This record gives sequence, structure tokens and C-alpha cells, in this order.
Amino acid sequence: MQKSFARKPISVLLSLLMVLSVFGGLAFSASAESSGTYDGFSWTLNDDGALTFTGSGSIRQDNAWYRKDEITSVTATGAIEQVNGDAFFGNQNATSYTIESTCDLRVVRDAIFVYNGSKMETVTITAPKITLTGTPYYNYNQPMELTLNGDVYFQPGTFSEMFNLSVHVNGDSYVVYPADFYIFSGPGAADLQNEYNILARYKMMDPQMYEDILPDILARADENGCTYTHYEEETAEALTEENAGLAFGSTYVAAQPDCVAEGTRAHYFASGLWDYNANKTVDCYYLYENGTYVSATADDLVMAPTGHDYTDAEWTYADADQHVRYCTVCNEPDYEAHDVIVRGAGDATCTDEGYTGDEYCSVCGERLSEGTIIPAKGHTDGDPVAENVVPATCTKDGSYDVVTYCTVCGEETHRVAKTEKAFGHITEVVGAKEATATEDGYTGDEVCTVCGETIKTGNVIPATGEPTPDEPTDEPTDNNKGGWDFIGKLFNWLIELFRMFTRWIQK
Repeated sequence: MQKSFARKPISVLLSLLMVLSVFGGLAFSASAESSGTYDGFSWTLNDDGALTFTGSGSIRQDNAWYRKDEITSVTATGAIEQVNGDAFFGNQNATSYTIESTCDLRVVRDAIFVYNGSKMETVTITAPKITLTGTPYYNYNQPMELTLNGDVYFQPGTFSEMFNLSVHVNGDSYVVYPADFYIFSGPGAADLQNEYNILARYKMMDPQMYEDILPDILARADENGCTYTHYEEETAEALTEENAGLAFGSTYVAAQPDCVAEGTRAHYFASGLWDYNANKTVDCYYLYENGTYVSATADDLVMAPTGHDYTDAEWTYADADQHVRYCTVCNEPDYEAHDVIVRGAGDATCTDEGYTGDEYCSVCGERLSEGTIIPAKGHTDGDPVAENVVPATCTKDGSYDVVTYCTVCGEETHRVAKTEKAFGHITEVVGAKEATATEDGYTGDEVCTVCGETIKTGNVIPATGEPTPDEPTDEPTDNNKGGWDFIGKLFNWLIELFRMFTRWIQK
């Protein structure tokens, strides 16, 4: 890559600085003490390795804490105006740094410089205003938590050479563009900005290198169609998600995922950093989450496809077998088999036609097929029954209806009116009495046995005046009279039977 031009001289320069710092530290290591004062600060190194400062002014490197392997934590309080570069250089075993200032605080580049293998886990800085002029420390082994309590002013590239870093900001944040600074945007801006930030950090150390390389960066920006803004004076702007990447190296605008393709989360990254563990250059990524900048891997940046959105899509008819709806984002069709239901079906009755029903899709509402007519079944006659019966009498005709009903629906299917002839009187003799020698007799009345009407009145039989019954006589006996009565009754019964037969024939 073309941006690699600055890495070798910069790496050499950093190595020289580290060597000088190490040898400079050795000059002071012999006079280590457990407490003392230095440039307006009182300091104490406890037996548990806790180094504390109290005072005002600037904290700079001193032999009291320089290269002290026994230091496990550092706490500085007071009106601290500045923490100079290499102020806490080489404290490999320190796990935490806490700096609390009652006044505005400036933290210079490399203020907390440690070698590979540091055990540092957290750095907490509290002040009304915190200005970070460059990368405050290096760490290559384990995750670091930097918490800034107060209004923070970042310079471009503040965290562009740091690994495994999470930055928490509790206050307003600003990015400060130094005078004669360039901001790139457009195609290739991320790489160009990162390359320029590295160059700009060493402008004070090697102004000529800056002047020699800057035209090449600007020329490549022009070739890529990348625009840039030149800040002639120092300018502070509120830190936003769009410009916060400058503090980490460069800004990358996320590629939003679509229905089927992955996207990339908005992130910031510093490219081409030398990883002493891997012994190669690597890219570092940072994600912004609710005021926190979190170290991430390339895999963390991947956004899964959103999947098709059919939430508000309506199903419509596609063909005889299926219906279709379309993704509201990309218009991708989604097919589904019809859900067939039958509407308008009805069974045939004795008198009305039926219908098999039309087939519809319950989802898209389309009619898929028409039904057919089912013929009416017709009535099924049951046994005839007599209704409205008016019985015949001796003197009046009778009547009745012969009715048939359907055994399925109960509807009347046939009705025939019938008549029955009057069957005449059926008589018997009532009140007959034989005459005696002294008493009149009576032939008897003919009375209808059905209606009780007297058809014929009998006659009186005069008394005979004859001897008493115990005297012999040649007249017929009463038994003979009884025989004739029986014959008369039999004759009347045969007549009635004939009438009943005649009525049956008429029916």
C-alpha cells in the first residue's frame, strides 16, 4: 500500500525514543525512595505498591517511580495542570491509574508509556476539561479501559496507535483540528486520513518530512476523487459519530445490510499498526456504543442480512396453484400455495336445488373454481293418513281426507277428499210384552240401536181372557214365540251387515 512510506522512519524514531527513555531512566533508578516531594507534589510508595501523588502543577518523569517493578497502582490528586510525556514510563506491573484534577488538565502524548507485557487494566482521568494531545499510552497485550470524566478535547489520531482499547466519555466531547490540518472525505478517505494523521503527529519532530510527503497524499486524494478541507487555524468541533473516527485514525461509514447481503457497522479504525505480539502490522477497529468507543474485531463489524420484509405486504393472485406477495424493501416475490375454502355450498332439498359451492383462496380472496348445481331430490311419500274425519250417521253422510306427507321434509304431498254414506237405522224391538188373560200385551217399539230414535211405535195386544196357564190349551207355547223373536233379530242383523258391506264397497 502507498501509505507504508511513513512507517519505517516513524518506527525507527519511536525505537530511538524508547531506547533514550530507558537509558535516561537508568540514570535515576539508583536513588529510589518510599516517599518525597518533587516539583510541587508529595508522593508516597506504599508497601502494597500503591503510588500516590498530591499537589499542583505538572507531573513529569522522576526516579521515584521510574522503572519501579513494585508499583501496582498510581493515584494522583490536586490541581494537576499537565501530565508530561513519559511521566509514568515503564511501570509494567501497575494495573490502574487514577488522575483527579480540580483544574483543567492536559495529558501529553506518551504520558503513560509501558512496554509490551504491561498489566495495566484501567485508566481513569477526571477534570473539568481534559485535553489529550496524542496517544497517552501504548499497550499490546490485554484489553484496556480508559474512562474520561469531564469535557474532553481530542486531537486527530489520539488513539490511532492503541490496541484492545475501550474509551468511556462522561461529558461533552470535542475534536480539535490543529492549525494547518487536513480532513479528507470521499473515496479512499479512510486510508488517506489515517496516513495523514501519522504524518501530522511527527510534524514537530521532522517538519521537512511533513513538507515532502504531504503533496503526495494530496495528489492521491485528487486522483481518487477524494475531497479535503484545510484548517488554517486551530478549530474545535463537537465530537459526533461522523468525526469521532479522527481520534482513532479514520472514519468508515457503514454499509447497510439489505435483505440478503451482509452490511458493515459504522466503525473507526487505525490501519497498519505494529503488533509486537504478532510481529506484523494489523488494523484496529473501534465501535461507538452509547458514548463508549469499544475495541472490536473485523467479525464484530459484520451486520447480518435483514431478511425480506413482508410485514405490510398483501397477498395477491399469482396462478391457479399459488398466490404471491412482494418484499417491501427489494420487491422480491414470495410464493405460497392457495388455502382453498368453499363458499356458497348448499344441500339439495326435496323441492330446492343445491350447490357444490365455489372454491376461493382464504388468503388472497381469489375465486379459483365454480361449483355445480345439485338437482332437487323430490318428495318421498309416506303412508296415507286420514284427517278431518266426520263420521257417517244413520241419516247423514260422513267425510274425511286421505293425506300423504313426505318422509324427508314433512311437507304434504297429496290430499284426497272422501265421503261415507249414511248407513241407515239399525233397529231392535224394545218394550214388547205378551198379553195375558187379564193384561194387555204390547208388540214393542222399533228403536235404532245407533242413534236411539224410535222408528216405529208398537201396538197394544188385548188381554185374551182365557183360562189360567195351568189349564190345558192347544195354543202355541211361549217357547215357540221366543223362537220367532230370535229369527226376527237374526234377520235384522243380516240387513245391517249388508249395509256395512255396501258402505265398504263405496269407499
